[in-house]
Amino acid sequence: GVLAVLLSIVYTQIPAPPEGPKAAWQILDWVRWLLGYTLIVVPIGISVLIAATNRFKPGKRWVLMRSASESIKREIYRYRLRATGYSADDTREKKLAEAVEAITRRLSRTEANTMALPVYSGPIPPVNTASPRDDGMGLLSTDQYVALRLEDQLSFYRRKSVGLEEELSRLHWWVLGALGGHFVIWVALTTAVAGAVMSYLAYRQTESTLTGYNQTATDLDNILSWWTSLEPEEQALRANIEALATHTEQVLADELASWTQRMTDSLEKLRETQAEKEEAKRVVTQQEEQDRRALAQLAANLHQPQAR
Repeated sequence: GVLAVLLSIVYTQIPAPPEGPKAAWQILDWVRWLLGYTLIVVPIGISVLIAATNRFKPGKRWVLMRSASESIKREIYRYRLRATGYSADDTREKKLAEAVEAITRRLSRTEANTMALPVYSGPIPPVNTASPRDDGMGLLSTDQYVALRLEDQLSFYRRKSVGLEEELSRLHWWVLGALGGHFVIWVALTTAVAGAVMSYLAYRQTESTLTGYNQTATDLDNILSWWTSLEPEEQALRANIEALATHTEQVLADELASWTQRMTDSLEKLRETQAEKEEAKRVVTQQEEQDRRALAQLAANLHQPQAR
């Protein structure tokens, strides 16, 4: 949309070439011709991309896959810590297999099942899925779990919160700068830029995500403070170890569920908004066509000879 508005403004500002064989004016005429066809192609291309996005829904599929992968990761960490359900050596692997099967079965009943999943052949654990100090395979002591899971996720959410705040401030300044234009000819462009930035903020759910990340970081920090306040004898108690794993994974699960719901709602709202725009555009086009026919009929009636 912003590109189409920019091209329209540039097209209107290019002067019409005067009569004459000057090469410079011929180049200018060629530029006007190229921009004219570009203005026709760009909206068509945008409509095709939007239709493809609504048809194949790659964003929603990615959200579903991300949610399932994080659920599997939570079960792996519970398995490695030998938390509730994984404390018995003879049934630990069986319980993990059952948990993964339940997650993948739920995933297969969603829209993610309409796409082919390639066979993963990369490193284990995959890049950026665990702490660089974690091999992703061995069993964990409570100290290792705190360092590689709790503190690692706490650092992640704190770091992401800072980045989201900077992004939010930067985008707000973009909106203020776009709305503060002084040249009348560029009002349409600045309005389009401001609208695009606001749509991007709504799509990314930046403010809601920042709030959720701050809350998750606070909850994880409280769990860490509780754990470090325990005496070594208390940290060795099975009940406290279970509480550590349960509360940590529950906080992460709640944040993921909230994030998944926010992203799903955002994608649905984006599709609904686009559908409303397409419907409004169709109505305007129909009205313009009716107006053209009425004018043509009026012109034909005016040119008919008066009956005597």
